[in-house]
Amino acid sequence: MDAETRHKLKTNEFGEAIERLMTFSDPRLKYWLAGIIVVALALVGYRVWSWNQQSTRALAWAELARVSTDAPGSAVAQLETLISGSSDARFLAAARLRLANELVQEANIAPEADRNQRLHQAAGVLKAIISDASAPAPLVAAALLLNGTVQESLRDLAAARAAYEALKEPRFDGIPTRSLGLQRLDSHARIERPVEFVPGLPPPPVVGPPEPEPAGRPAAAPPVEPPASQPAEPPAP
Repeated sequence: MDAETRHKLKTNEFGEAIERLMTFSDPRLKYWLAGIIVVALALVGYRVWSWNQQSTRALAWAELARVSTDAPGSAVAQLETLISGSSDARFLAAARLRLANELVQEANIAPEADRNQRLHQAAGVLKAIISDASAPAPLVAAALLLNGTVQESLRDLAAARAAYEALKEPRFDGIPTRSLGLQRLDSHARIERPVEFVPGLPPPPVVGPPEPEPAGRPAAAPPVEPPASQPAEPPAP
């Protein structure tokens, strides 16, 4: 095969390739184009979804910052609505911490019958933060500290001590809330330290109220004051 023949064959192959490209008659080209289009649409869709997610998160954070506390109970209702409509771990932890704090504030001013109910609700919200493995460590530390305070208000010192003990975990190192919780834990240790009695020492004296005087005893007579001294009379002349 001479050079001219080879040149004609190459020219014909190139022309056929151009023709196939123009007419999209090659099945392989159709598959390639379909794959490219699918990938491009997926990338565009992901970017749009990511932008929408970021926009939704930014809007949720803005609403969390604008939660009103003017009317009693309004903040709790707004926070519950924000929590139910979000799936972001950071936002959920922050909103739940704010909700627990609002419930504690309501418990402080609520009647005795409703006080424990609010505190138990706050404890449940805080446990949701503590049990969430994806929640940020600073927010979990704050939830543990507040939960210890709530348990103290509920007179459950064992649960309060357990909350403060959890702040010893290494993931809370360097967080200011950790040092506050450890101070509370030290206070619990001093309060719960048993009193030791040394054998052989006499018991401390029991100081009671003074005994009343018997009814038949006569009252003490008031002291008799000596008569005032009279000036001496002058001698008679």
